[in-house]
Amino acid sequence: MTPESLRAVLDPAVIDREAPRLPALAGRALRPAVLASVWVKPGRHFNACYALGDSGGAPLVSAIAVDDANAEQLIRRHGRHTCDAGGAALCRACATHRVSFGLVLQLFPVDYRLPTLPACLDPAVVGTALGLPVRDCQPSGYRPGMRCQIRFRLEDGTLLYGKVAVEREPGRAFAALTAVHEALRADVRVRTPAPVRYLRDLGLTVAAGVDGSSLHALRLDAPAQRAAWSRVAVALAALHAVPGCDGGRVHAPADELALARDWVEQAAVVLPTFADGLRVAAEALAATLPPARPARALVHRD
Repeated sequence: MTPESLRAVLDPAVIDREAPRLPALAGRALRPAVLASVWVKPGRHFNACYALGDSGGAPLVSAIAVDDANAEQLIRRHGRHTCDAGGAALCRACATHRVSFGLVLQLFPVDYRLPTLPACLDPAVVGTALGLPVRDCQPSGYRPGMRCQIRFRLEDGTLLYGKVAVEREPGRAFAALTAVHEALRADVRVRTPAPVRYLRDLGLTVAAGVDGSSLHALRLDAPAQRAAWSRVAVALAALHAVPGCDGGRVHAPADELALARDWVEQAAVVLPTFADGLRVAAEALAATLPPARPARALVHRD
């Protein structure tokens, strides 16, 4: 990845210029690109997703910064056209375009690290795998090259939710979900989604829906806020009491500092004007690093 390719990923003008060169979008009237999401793993992945319009049905295009070797491998992987076969599925070659300076574009739902994503958005495929009548599938959250959340509606109106993601150990997320649900299913303080199935061939975790609203989406007055936060605290206490079920390593402050330093170096490549100030701030952070201590509970990234 070069500084130029990283900056190009974040430049809507580049997407506006290059997206029409995707064969699958040829001849379509496209709106200006709007950044929808970004996923960065410093030094390894730098991806962004753009909506080519402001409607719910606007095409989504992923911009992926890659070095020449990985770009060549990616293009070879998707290079054989299948559009002449007459199938309904999107031809991966038509949905992939290599830009000359270290950038690859892909039209959703084709994703270079989530090869089963198109199938996970096919009601017939998912319905057959689940043995349930799936009426439709709608993406509800997407991070290119990392994960996609999907809402499934059954013929009777029941909602299920799925997640296809890059997992080091396939099925690990489903196992964790199952363990948490089993531990808390009788606890009236917190509701957890019931696991439905892990579809191994699709790499898809499926769970039942849980009624409610996101705390971030609520518009609350002060008394209601206090009541809501009280309920959140009680629910978190119940979650923290569940024995660790993921078997993974526990991240400590030193790990967070290392991650912050990775971000600083990545930002310094994209925005060199800020490099010196960011590095000074990172060293100041290191100077205040708290002492290591045993973890008391698992939270997000511990």
